[in-house]
Amino acid sequence: MPLPLAGRGRPIGATRAADHISLVGFLGGMTAPLDVLSLLYSQAAIRGIAVGHRRAFLDMNAWSEKNGLDPIIDTVYAFEDAIKAYEHLACSAFGKIVIRVAD
Repeated sequence: MPLPLAGRGRPIGATRAADHISLVGFLGGMTAPLDVLSLLYSQAAIRGIAVGHRRAFLDMNAWSEKNGLDPIIDTVYAFEDAIKAYEHLACSAFGKIVIRVAD
């Protein structure tokens, strides 16, 4: 199944000048047709973010739990305070900054 990256209503068409498009994960064998002129005109940057498959994620979580590996959490913010959370993150927080989406 191709992933369209150009055209009306698609990522490149929705970007502002010099914006960023992040592609998170990709399934094996997927292709991505790309309208290069739309990309050049928008001056957008495309960044790929590789992620593992679900089984690897579950295995990692099981290993972490079994071996007592817990993340260090610096601060937990309510969703309404997300801007403060990002500001804190920019100040070199020690540990994870968590934004609680729901209670």
